[in-house]
Amino acid sequence: MKNWNFSHIKMVSVSLSAATKEAAVRELAAFLKESPQINNFEKFVADVLERERRQPTGVGHETAFPHARTDSINKFVVVFGRAGNGIDFGAIDKKPARLIFLLGIPKFEIRGYLQVLGLLSRSLKNEKFRQKLLEAKDEKEIRQILVSMNEKQKTSAHKTHATA
Repeated sequence: MKNWNFSHIKMVSVSLSAATKEAAVRELAAFLKESPQINNFEKFVADVLERERRQPTGVGHETAFPHARTDSINKFVVVFGRAGNGIDFGAIDKKPARLIFLLGIPKFEIRGYLQVLGLLSRSLKNEKFRQKLLEAKDEKEIRQILVSMNEKQKTSAHKTHATA
């Protein structure tokens, strides 16, 4: 998987109805039920929930990245959802997650997996970026914000390489 960016996000749920992390994973995963990237939908959901049980994926800053590297996926998938009241994903800062990125990663995809988690982590540390995602009115606006952040990341990477 080369050069993943925010434009690769498959679906966006503007408002999750889930109140628990299990329900949030299931609600986001439902967007992928008919996706050709999923070999075995039920196994994918079970793998994500098992991964979440072993090590919660709340990363702080009101964000969570529930995910699994699994053979039930044949191509990387990401679904984004927003939870107005937040959902407890066991974050170290104890804040409930309001920005949730569900990731499905093929078992063999180690480098890409780390690339995506790094990009998400760096981007979501930016308070203005998080606030824009929380305030966006619809899927189109959320996608524009994500693509805009992707462009900023590219520019930042070019500057870093140019000065190295």
